[in-house]
Amino acid sequence: MKIEDIDFVCRKEKANTAINKLLCLESTHTECSGRVLKMDYIEKASKLARKHKMKMHLDGARCLNAAVSLRISPAEMTKRFHTVSVCLSKGLGCPVGSMVIGSRKDIKHALVLRKLLGGNLRQAGILAKAGLENLEDWEETLAEDHRKAQWFANELSKIPCIELDQSVIETNIFRFKFKPDFNKFQPDEFAVTMRDNHGILLNIGHNNEALRIVTHRDLSNSKLKSAIASFKKELK
Repeated sequence: MKIEDIDFVCRKEKANTAINKLLCLESTHTECSGRVLKMDYIEKASKLARKHKMKMHLDGARCLNAAVSLRISPAEMTKRFHTVSVCLSKGLGCPVGSMVIGSRKDIKHALVLRKLLGGNLRQAGILAKAGLENLEDWEETLAEDHRKAQWFANELSKIPCIELDQSVIETNIFRFKFKPDFNKFQPDEFAVTMRDNHGILLNIGHNNEALRIVTHRDLSNSKLKSAIASFKKELK
């Protein structure tokens, strides 16, 4: 979101509109192929939030990926936010689980809301242990996932019918399209073919225009090479 657009919306506050209380940002940004919010943008957003007396929340499901990409600590990256959500079951590979981080006052209120909405969980120790295990090597694991995404995108770009921009790949997510003159598959048809014939899962973008790929810790180099071979087989 452009800072000036946020500012414009906030200045439009009237008696018949909602009161601006919270600015929510996302990093990495799913709809932008895993792009990362840069620190200068976060600083400008923070200044704007203070101007309009808003708090800031980071939808940081993959914010550890963002920190690895920026080569700074998660604490440094999130210092301007009042609350941060972090997912343990995506890049970190846990079976389930997310964390909300904030002040004692905010977390106390979050716990009340969680229970009010039916989100309480009993005997969660085993799941918590999985989270602790994967937090031990998160930086090395996520950096490797980013490397895998770059390698995979580079190999895909060699297939004549595929169109993708490697310059925008910052983490473990990227999207690709078929070139306009390619008519063997529509993206949704190709996703079904890859799932049924090769066990490869692709996410379909809005309006059936692009396909999304996400690399993760369970993908060995041999699996990545096998996946590329499967792409070449179907798209020859």
